[in-house]
Amino acid sequence: MSHVDPPIPLERTGWGLPEHSDDQRLVVEGTGLEALPNLCAATEARGASGMLPSIEEKILAKFQFDSGWDCMVAERMVYGLEDAQTLMVPQNMGNCVGDSHDCLIASRISHEVLALGEAEEPLGRGMLGIPFIPYSYGVGRMVGNMLGPGDGSYCSAQIKGTMQYGFLPCFTPGLEEYSGTLPQASTNVGRLFGKSKREIMKWADKAQQFDLEEAPKVQTADEAYDLIANKQIPLQICSGQGFKYDRFDEKYGVHLYKMSGRWSHSMQLPTAFTIKGQQFTVIRNQWGINQHKGSPEIGIPGGCMVITIEDFAKWLRKAQCVGIGAIKGLESNPGA
Repeated sequence: MSHVDPPIPLERTGWGLPEHSDDQRLVVEGTGLEALPNLCAATEARGASGMLPSIEEKILAKFQFDSGWDCMVAERMVYGLEDAQTLMVPQNMGNCVGDSHDCLIASRISHEVLALGEAEEPLGRGMLGIPFIPYSYGVGRMVGNMLGPGDGSYCSAQIKGTMQYGFLPCFTPGLEEYSGTLPQASTNVGRLFGKSKREIMKWADKAQQFDLEEAPKVQTADEAYDLIANKQIPLQICSGQGFKYDRFDEKYGVHLYKMSGRWSHSMQLPTAFTIKGQQFTVIRNQWGINQHKGSPEIGIPGGCMVITIEDFAKWLRKAQCVGIGAIKGLESNPGA
């Protein structure tokens, strides 16, 4: 019997504002990205720091495909996750932009930690390695002039907000006083940060700086594949496109998804790989590990969706996609 995903929780989308159409969202997002001082062409991105050969060999040994790169392997090594796990905090509201962004911060930092040759957690163990999501979500809405009732944000505003106000590690004293489980806390807490500048600014002097030196903008599927597979840069993508399970492809041994429906949503692209000459990308969604099949036969955990590079190219035509590139202040190991 073919796999069927659980019902789609559309209330947990949240890219853009409710009064904007998807076409308007694309314009707002594109304009915001172009205004980022660190935006660069994908071809100009320097790529992630090199790793010691011994560490890279451990990562490559986990791959179950012919070539490519899977950022989730480094995450597991640094944050102490099992092979079937991935950085995943199921959204409890329409905070997809903040949630996906914080997962990518944790992903990016995990790579840099391993590049320094120190396989230990920089922010916390398990999901506590992800920054405090309400604060990140709030600063994005604040710099984008979106504070107030309702949910939603833009990726460009999120990047600008995090660069200006930093992020809060979950070990920051006082965060445990909020209701709910960190790193997300309760829906009430998320919406409090989504509307209150006072609440956000209470924490601004405790935030860690996130100096993103380059945010490569993706304009083609080839650029996306190169950034992930060759430069080891994970991507954030925002669009109105939804997906559904398609089939298990016997030739390539992967579970495939296809475009279907409408989600005004932000998601992550942590993995790109090739099997038998066919290229694929992996979408990591923030709706929980049981929401999507993944492709466990090749080490892609639940909560993820595998699509062909051809479908990604079609998707990208009506999406905005940007990478979390070089980070200032984290130097690579000179022996790498």
